[in-house]
Amino acid sequence: MPEAPSLSVDVVVATFNRPDNVRICLEHLARQTRTPDETVVVDSSPHRLTADVVADFPGARYIRNDAGPGTLATSRAIGVAETRSDIVAFIDDDAYAEPDWLENIVA
Repeated sequence: MPEAPSLSVDVVVATFNRPDNVRICLEHLARQTRTPDETVVVDSSPHRLTADVVADFPGARYIRNDAGPGTLATSRAIGVAETRSDIVAFIDDDAYAEPDWLENIVA
């Protein structure tokens, strides 16, 4: 029996004014047993602190949401529009994924 094709998976993290949370979230994503193809961080903060955090993580990409606070749904939509994978997983900036979180989603 032929092996099933592997599905690609991207992770979207929407954030506002929590660069420290984003750093910890990305550290947890970096330890996944199933590495995301790409992580997209969509930030609606009025500053660039989160952009500086994201720059420290290979495979993570920073996108601005200029609509500002209170636009979580917009940030998620921007993130989805920026992905190219078969599966898009969302995680909150203050959520810290267990190492097999993404592997279980793909399964």
